[in-house]
Amino acid sequence: VVSQWFLCHKQILCRQGSINSTLYVLQEGVLTSFVMDSNNKRVRLHKMTRGAFINDECLILDLPVAFSVVANQRCVLWAIDRAHMKKMEAHDPHLVSWCG
Repeated sequence: VVSQWFLCHKQILCRQGSINSTLYVLQEGVLTSFVMDSNNKRVRLHKMTRGAFINDECLILDLPVAFSVVANQRCVLWAIDRAHMKKMEAHDPHLVSWCG
């Protein structure tokens, strides 16, 4: 149901504008979110550390990814997609309301 992901330094987790209905939780490492401006320059938004939830709005609201996320160093994340989240919700709605 939940899978562990590993990212290398400078690896992209998700790209701005893409469709990605997976929720990620950062266990270890540092991630940075950014957008590309009208001059195609990277604009940093957030630095994320242990415990950060990434991409929750895409999972819940079915929106395209609002910003790209890149690993600043080796990262360990946990991931769950929409289909598995819905299965969890059917079995334990209290757990899902706590997650999102």
